[in-house]
Amino acid sequence: MRLLDVSSHPYALLITLTMQKALLFMIGLVIMNVGQGQDTILANFDVIVLSNSVELKWTIKKGNTCDGISILRSKDSLRFNEIVTIPGICGSPDFAESFQFSDNNPIQNQTNYYRLQLGQNGLSDIIAVDFFKLGDANELLFPNPTSGNAILILNNLNKQEITIRVYDTKGNILLTETSTDSRFLYLVTTGTVVII
Repeated sequence: MRLLDVSSHPYALLITLTMQKALLFMIGLVIMNVGQGQDTILANFDVIVLSNSVELKWTIKKGNTCDGISILRSKDSLRFNEIVTIPGICGSPDFAESFQFSDNNPIQNQTNYYRLQLGQNGLSDIIAVDFFKLGDANELLFPNPTSGNAILILNNLNKQEITIRVYDTKGNILLTETSTDSRFLYLVTTGTVVII
């Protein structure tokens, strides 16, 4: 059992989960392309969440070059840190050139923001992805603690039917939801959320 105290109010919610054959895994979802870059030399820039890493793939358009590429990552989309530099001339006047990089240490259980510094050509757009590492209980509730929206991530690779029930302190059912999704969003206004 894990307890998440979201306020000092004595109201409590109880969420029970019914699921079979859970496996440990990481789940990710591209949630937005934040923009703000100058992707004039890029044909594409994609970020894909894998089980233990985040894969970045991009292509520099034919006829464009740059002097080195830096891959930048942020946890707030404002302050970026360089995680690797690819030195030398990139791109070609004769053909499109594709690149790939695996971030084997993404920031776990939150949004990772990525962008490219394309030498003298400036910055790419920002791409944001969620990267979640589920623990032994095969679920993750966040933010932790919360006083607003709570998101529950479950291991449901096989798209099994999952039932979530939310109870008040008197045992009254406030919500019953059945789904084959891996994500549930519930608005917690006050109280304590317990997952068993």
